[in-house]
Amino acid sequence: MEKIVVEICIGTNCYVMGGVELLELEDKLGPELAKHVEIKGKPCFGVCSEESPQKPPMIRINGKDMSEASLSKVKETIESMLKKDE
Repeated sequence: MEKIVVEICIGTNCYVMGGVELLELEDKLGPELAKHVEIKGKPCFGVCSEESPQKPPMIRINGKDMSEASLSKVKETIESMLKKDE
């Protein structure tokens, strides 16, 4: 099974709006989930603007954007993806 790739936006808006908490993701997942995940910090994705419905903090999980990301939303998404792969 390929690892799930989680890219965390570390642009200023995302960082200030909760992205700093997302940088703790690997520790919060626990070893059983963390072994299936590759976590990367990325510069601003450029997708949240005044006209966009997407709000920071932003992450990408296997190329799919998630706005207003939180540790719990990300963890639930990863668990769901791993269940589908079983």
